[in-house]
Amino acid sequence: MNKAVRVAFVLVALVAAASPWHAAGAQDAQSAVALRAFFAAVAAKDYATAWSAFSAKTQTLVAQNIANSANLTAAEVRKLLDANDDRIQRGFWDSFRTSSKPERFAQVAMNPGVAPGGDGAVQLTADGQQMTVLMYKEAGGWKVGWMETFFPTGTLPAKK
Repeated sequence: MNKAVRVAFVLVALVAAASPWHAAGAQDAQSAVALRAFFAAVAAKDYATAWSAFSAKTQTLVAQNIANSANLTAAEVRKLLDANDDRIQRGFWDSFRTSSKPERFAQVAMNPGVAPGGDGAVQLTADGQQMTVLMYKEAGGWKVGWMETFFPTGTLPAKK
């Protein structure tokens, strides 16, 4: 390869690396990293980290739903969740951990992408099944839109 071709190749590579498309692709990959970290935190019972990984809307809706079933105000529940109170760990988080199977999902293939309703999305593939989780860009990082993904009406199904 002659010197002019090598210089041109290097210039194209540098321009591509600095382009917004390259940055967007790297940023999208961070959404999958954030979702995997969320599942790993739940699996490890690091509920403070898991709580901080939820989107603001998910945090608000979780607090409202717990308040509705616990005869507390949403503000009281939110304070307990923010403080990672033991009662919340034994109630909400242990139930969430059992139902969400985080150990399994922390290990599956994850591919960043887009989906209506989110700033981004992560597609998970396990045992031939696909699931898409909405992700939101908040405070400079990716947050998990759990309620937005699985309970778009904002309410959890009634217990049977």
